[in-house]
Amino acid sequence: MKKGMKFWDLVALEIGMTIGAGIFIYMPIAYRSAGVGTIPAFVFAFLPMAIIMINVMLLGSTLPTTGGTFKYGAFLFSPRVAFLGLWAYLFGAFVGLFPLNALALASYMKGIWDGIPLVPVAFLILTFFYIVNLLGLKIASRVEIISVALLFIAIAVYTVPGMANIEPGNIEGVFSTGIGSMIYASALLTFTFAGSNAVIELGGEVENAKKNLPLSVIFSLSVVLACYLLMAVVSFGVGGDMLEKGTLNDIASNYLSGFLFYVFAFGGPILAIATTINATYMWGTRSLLALCRLRV
Repeated sequence: MKKGMKFWDLVALEIGMTIGAGIFIYMPIAYRSAGVGTIPAFVFAFLPMAIIMINVMLLGSTLPTTGGTFKYGAFLFSPRVAFLGLWAYLFGAFVGLFPLNALALASYMKGIWDGIPLVPVAFLILTFFYIVNLLGLKIASRVEIISVALLFIAIAVYTVPGMANIEPGNIEGVFSTGIGSMIYASALLTFTFAGSNAVIELGGEVENAKKNLPLSVIFSLSVVLACYLLMAVVSFGVGGDMLEKGTLNDIASNYLSGFLFYVFAFGGPILAIATTINATYMWGTRSLLALCRLRV
């Protein structure tokens, strides 16, 4: 296969897989447990995930190959176990991950355009990104880069004006809920940093994989952490206890209106989920192709 994946393609894929629906779902749940302590809980969640991801990338950069999830298990452990593990993983992805993400994306769209049917729209979303990936990895990668760039614009629209509306009293007492609550919150928030390991599926298509794989994951995870911390500070500082029962859209409505509100409402959760769906299509078939080529 052609080595068409460069550094920024990897970064876009990793960020697209990492920033998904999780941050919009898990942060309010973590806040109910740890309160403002959710802010340092993000850092506690980041540290072990960064170590895990870097180790995975070191393996991928040492033995870069396409379909790494299957091949590493098959060559380093057992082909039969790798075969069963791959099909279990793919079954979960195609029966669970794809439809759930598509339905979640359709639900957010319904919040903007009331009256749209969820299941048909979810099906159209999956079909659209399937067609994008049929056109080739290069085009899918460009779509991912553009989508991630728009996602960052939406996050900036949420955080930059929000910083000017923070009530200092809302973010006091970071450790008031106790270390136990923060550990619980950090365990939950580890899921918001998962996803970038998917690029090992594309190792054989990465230009200078030995350098770009580990560097890209370090860079992308650092950017993701910075985004999460900014979003948390603004969410808690502006909304206070509003996040216990509300969403980030409810908080954004306190200081955003008109066009800017819709930029965040569309570009935030909707693009976060869309980039995850597109990225999953990009890497999801690689181990299956490797399995077929090896005739396992």
